[in-house]
Amino acid sequence: MKKQTEDKNYEIKFWKDWLNANLLEREKLVEKLPIVKNIWGMVKLPEKPRKQCFVSMLNGFFEDLESAVYTKIRIENKKVLKNKGIRKQDNKRE
Repeated sequence: MKKQTEDKNYEIKFWKDWLNANLLEREKLVEKLPIVKNIWGMVKLPEKPRKQCFVSMLNGFFEDLESAVYTKIRIENKKVLKNKGIRKQDNKRE
């Protein structure tokens, strides 16, 4: 369970860093991802399993992106509500 939490925190941190980086920094961040090493190793697999592995990895990264986007939206919404003086529990002004 601890490993999953660490992985999730890394994934969120990666996407936050990636979203705030310039083009060169993004390339360096992506270059360090485990998927790059995994893709290079997949050329040894037959076509069908290689395709399944690639699709699975790519889908995982899309899920990570979705999680990072929702996290960013949730944080931004909290900031907006706080600035407007609205409590989340009952949406009444303080």
